[in-house]
Amino acid sequence: MRMRLWTPLLMAIVLTGLTQASCGGGGSGPQAGSPAWYWQAAQETYASGEYEKTLQHLKEVADGESEYKEQATLWRAAISGGLARGNMEMGNALADAMAEDQSLTGSFTVRIQGFRRDARRHAITFTESIGGLRKIAEQQPAVALRFPFPTGSANESPTLLSLREGEKVPASQIDAAVDYTLKRGLLLQTTQMAGAGEDAAKGLKLFESGEVKVPQLVFLQNLGKSLYEISALFGNEQLHEPKIQKVMLDNALLCLQPALDAEDADLKQQATLIKAEIDKGSKAK
Repeated sequence: MRMRLWTPLLMAIVLTGLTQASCGGGGSGPQAGSPAWYWQAAQETYASGEYEKTLQHLKEVADGESEYKEQATLWRAAISGGLARGNMEMGNALADAMAEDQSLTGSFTVRIQGFRRDARRHAITFTESIGGLRKIAEQQPAVALRFPFPTGSANESPTLLSLREGEKVPASQIDAAVDYTLKRGLLLQTTQMAGAGEDAAKGLKLFESGEVKVPQLVFLQNLGKSLYEISALFGNEQLHEPKIQKVMLDNALLCLQPALDAEDADLKQQATLIKAEIDKGSKAK
């Protein structure tokens, strides 16, 4: 049998074919590595609950220039803010339970640190996105949201409620509560960005009606509220990082300012209440 002579040209042709096949070539979808490809990949990983991968895909799109850039920036903020909320809630629930029952210290301490570490990372990502989000909002009278509405419940996990009430909860139930609570965080962050507060039913209705359009001042005010709420992570009772908390609160005030200057009395009142809470916290330090 004669051996095939692998010339450089022949090897290049074969390798090119293999690369195209492995990247989904052949016209079956977006070109691998393109913004459309990353956007599609983000939807697939999000649907399967792979939120870290989703954030990576969205970062690729948000950092580039394409028709998907704006939506990638918005969706990435909704996910990072939601994961910060979910991890904060898990850490706080375990910390509350440990404060009531010191025998839990050994099994809960490391887990609390892990949840707060993840919450910190996502909170910083959310804060870093604020400049881009403000730019998007300031360029149009209403901000359009065109990404999937999260699944899950807006109610706190029954397991976490049991923990807070001092009940003994198996580790397996706590593990199950993590997924539930992260989904709750994503849901609450998305409904807030959509202008629906914590009303998940209203948020779902908005997304089901088609493209969600949030008035500019409402969108900015809710960004300010999100920053204020998530900034609690860096307070004395949790991570005790006042410098990061101050950056978040300064950004919150910038987002609130247009609503504070608005002629809409209800909007102005809501923004004033949030600002009052921020000022109260600052004076207490």
